[in-house]
Amino acid sequence: QSTYPSSATLETLPQLLLLISDRSGERAIALENDTYSIGRSNSNDIRLFDTHVSRSHARLEAFTSKPGDRRYLLSDEGVHSASASRNGTYINSEPIQIRLLKIGDDISFGPNVKARLETRERLGDSIARTLLAVGDRIKQSSPAKQSSNKPTDLQHLN
Repeated sequence: QSTYPSSATLETLPQLLLLISDRSGERAIALENDTYSIGRSNSNDIRLFDTHVSRSHARLEAFTSKPGDRRYLLSDEGVHSASASRNGTYINSEPIQIRLLKIGDDISFGPNVKARLETRERLGDSIARTLLAVGDRIKQSSPAKQSSNKPTDLQHLN
């Protein structure tokens, strides 16, 4: 059962979402935690389904510069370990090691996995609710670590 049913109130829907498009389809991840590991391995908080994604590919880390202003830094795994991701991490088509994400940024994990940082308001509540429900189903159906939560594009979500 989804965490975000159609009967969810606007207050229960998360404000910040990471929209992901990979071989499992399109989904949204609610960004509510301080850190997220990202990659192909089951042990990641955000699991990506594509063989061009490294087992440990990238990380998201939250910080707050002022009350109510939660933002995320995206870093390629190479910043945290001896080996960078095999096929790179990109924001708006530029390779990155570490970068502050802005709403609307287009993110690529290797050549096939696309993502975008969005807000519930920009996306629309009904679309956000649907994509979060899909994300919950994927998370529940794949063996992932307990604390965790295809070449396509997200153009139709614009």
